[in-house]
This record gives sequence, C-alpha cells and structure tokens, in this order.
Amino acid sequence: MTPNEQGTTQREERLKRILAHDNAILSLSNTWYCVACLAGFVAQIIVLGIHFSFGFVFVALLDDFDVSKAKAGKFVLMND
Repeated sequence: MTPNEQGTTQREERLKRILAHDNAILSLSNTWYCVACLAGFVAQIIVLGIHFSFGFVFVALLDDFDVSKAKAGKFVLMND
C-alpha cells in the first residue's frame, strides 16, 4: 500500500473512518441509555408516590363517603 500526502495508508484511513463511525453510534446509544434510565426513575417516583400517599387518600374517602374502615377496607381488597 502506498501512503497518501499525509503519510497514512488507505487501510489506516479506512480504520479511522470505522472508528469515528463506531464512536458516533456509541455516543448516540449512551444518550438513549440516559433517557431510559431517567424514564425509569420518573416511573418509580410516580409509583412510590401513589403507594405512600394512599393512606391520605383512604382517610379522605372515609370522610367523604361516611363509611367505616372495615367497609372501605373490603372495597380496597376486592379491587386488588
């Protein structure tokens, strides 16, 4: 193989192009990994927020519908 003006061969040029392309794909996939991780974090926050705030909602339902805890508990258990 003959070197070009810069002193590199065609094989080295091709290898540089391949590596540059791989780095571009890697940076793009890293971006999507971050997006997926952030989406999972947001979903976890929403689920835990609903889970831990159910006690407050339960008390409000008891007051609004004027039922006992036993009757309201039956309703909650029937929907699981």
